[in-house]
Amino acid sequence: MLRQVFGGDFGRSMAALGLPVGLLLICYPVLMHLDQGSWALRTVAPYLTYAVFAAALILALWFHCSRAVFVLLLLALGHWMAVALLPGGADQGVNGRVVYAAYSVLLPINVVAFSIFRERGLLSERGFARLAVVGLQVGIVAAVAVGDYWLDAASTKAVQGFLAEALRFRLLPHEYDSWTPLPQPAVLLFAVALIFLIIRALWRGATPLAGGFAGALVAAFLALHLVGKGHGATVFFAAAGLAMIFALIQESYRMAFLDELTGLPGRRALLTELDRLGGRYTLTMLDVDHFKKFNDTYGHDVGDQVLRMVATRMMMVTGGGKAFRYGGEEFTVVFPNKNKEDAYRHLEALRKAIQASSFTLRDKDRPEEKPSKVTKKGKAGGKKVSVTVSMGVGEPDEERATPVDVMKLADEALYRAKEGGRNRISA
Repeated sequence: MLRQVFGGDFGRSMAALGLPVGLLLICYPVLMHLDQGSWALRTVAPYLTYAVFAAALILALWFHCSRAVFVLLLLALGHWMAVALLPGGADQGVNGRVVYAAYSVLLPINVVAFSIFRERGLLSERGFARLAVVGLQVGIVAAVAVGDYWLDAASTKAVQGFLAEALRFRLLPHEYDSWTPLPQPAVLLFAVALIFLIIRALWRGATPLAGGFAGALVAAFLALHLVGKGHGATVFFAAAGLAMIFALIQESYRMAFLDELTGLPGRRALLTELDRLGGRYTLTMLDVDHFKKFNDTYGHDVGDQVLRMVATRMMMVTGGGKAFRYGGEEFTVVFPNKNKEDAYRHLEALRKAIQASSFTLRDKDRPEEKPSKVTKKGKAGGKKVSVTVSMGVGEPDEERATPVDVMKLADEALYRAKEGGRNRISA
C-alpha cells in the first residue's frame, strides 16, 4: 500500500532516509565521550570536523555533484561560525544577534533550494549564478555584522537592530521556542524544510543524496542548538558532513549499478551477482511482449511507463528472486540456491501479476484536471492498456556449468516461449 501511495521503491526510500538517522543516534555517546576526553582530543576535534568536510568536498567534486558542494560549503561555514565567532554561546553580541540568527534562517532555505535544483557544473553559467547568490547572502550578513567599519555608530546600531528584530520575528508565543537559542523563524523553517524533504523523497523515491540532505539538515539544527555547549556543534556538524559522505558514496553506487529509468539494478550489478553464485541457482530471462509495436503505437513515453510498471512488479518477486534490467525491454531474475522447479511457481505468480496490471492512457484532448463527471468507461475517456511478458528459465548442468552458459540457455528458452505464443514460461 505504501508503495502505491508514494510511488517508487518505498523500501529503498526508507533506507536512504534511515541511514542519516542511525548516524545521528550515535552522536550523543560520541559527544559525551569527547566532553570527558583528554585536552588533546578536545583540541583536535574541530580540525577533524574540517577534515570530514574536506573529504566530502573532494567526493562531491569527484562525482561532479555541485549541489552537494554548495551545501557542504554552507555547513563548513556554520561550523567555523560556531567555533570561531560563538565559543561562548549564541547570545554573544552582534555575532549572536545577527550572524547566528541569519545563518540559522538561511540554511534550511538554501538546503531545500539545492535539493530542488537540477545538477549543474560548478563552472557552468548556472553554477556561477548559484555561487553568486550564496556569496551575496554571506556578503550582506558580513557587511551588517561589521557595519562599524563603514557606517557611523548610530547607523550601525539601527541596521543591526533592524535585521536582528526581523530575524527573530515571532509568529507563535515565546514558550514554543524557549527551549532553544535558535530564533523562532529558523525553528519553523527547519521543520518545514525537513517535512518537505521527507515528503518529496518518499513521493519521488528517495535517492541517497536526498537522504543526505535531510540528515545534514537535522544534524545542522542540533549543531546550532548546541552552539557554545561543549563540543556539541563540532560533533553534529561532523555528523552532517559524514551524512553527505555516505550519501555521495551511495549515490555513486546508484549511478553505476542502478538503471535510471526503472530503479532496478543494471547489467553491471547483474555481472557482479553472477560472480557470487554457487553451484545451484536459476536464471530467468524476461521480455516484454510486442514492446516495439507498443512503442510505435503509443510513443516512447508510454513505453517507458510500461518498463517502469514491469520493473515495479519485478521488485516484488517472491522466493528470494533478484530482479535486474538486462537492457531494452529485457530483464533478468536470479534465484540463488534454487532449481528451476522451485523457481517456477514464483515466476508464474510474477507473470500473472504483470498480466493483471494495467494503466490508463491520457487522451490527447483529456483535460489536465479531473472532470466532475466521468464517462461510463469510468476513466474520463482514457484507454486502458496492459502488457504481458515471456520468460525463459535455465539452470546449470554438466554441459553448461558457468553463469554465462546458463544465461544463454535461459535466452534460448525465452525464444521458445515467444515462438510458442508469448505470455508464457519456457524452461
